[in-house]
Amino acid sequence: MSHYFRNDPNLISEETTYQVEMFDQKFTFLSDKGVFSKDHLDTGSYALIANLDIPTHAKILLDVGSGIGVIGIILKKVHPNLDVTQIDINTRALELNIKNNKLNQVETTVYESNLFSHVDKTFDCIVSNPPIRTGKATIYNLYKDAYKHLNTYGQL
Repeated sequence: MSHYFRNDPNLISEETTYQVEMFDQKFTFLSDKGVFSKDHLDTGSYALIANLDIPTHAKILLDVGSGIGVIGIILKKVHPNLDVTQIDINTRALELNIKNNKLNQVETTVYESNLFSHVDKTFDCIVSNPPIRTGKATIYNLYKDAYKHLNTYGQL
């Protein structure tokens, strides 16, 4: 079984598009098989984005497990002065994330990383809607390692 938190090069691509309206703005996202959430903005991500309180001191933000970029792209659009980095292990999702940056006319840094394996800096804010199916060990590592990548007064 293919999971969106793994790379599956054998999965046949079938790109699709969906729309999201938040903060009085419209967003368009390209999606595909093998990524989360394939054909709509899931309720959990919507609730997370709608209720995030980005600290006023925050200048740099990391989206861990960014997928196709929904959280990071919406936050960048709503907070244009925020320097947003998005990481994921799924290369198909990252390719879509880059396309979605262009579609939504924002610029974020997007690259492959298994949690914090390729992250070498710290952030004022780290956000994530992690896949619970990765297991408790992965989720606990996310929490533990996030602390090492937060600036003073940084928030997860």
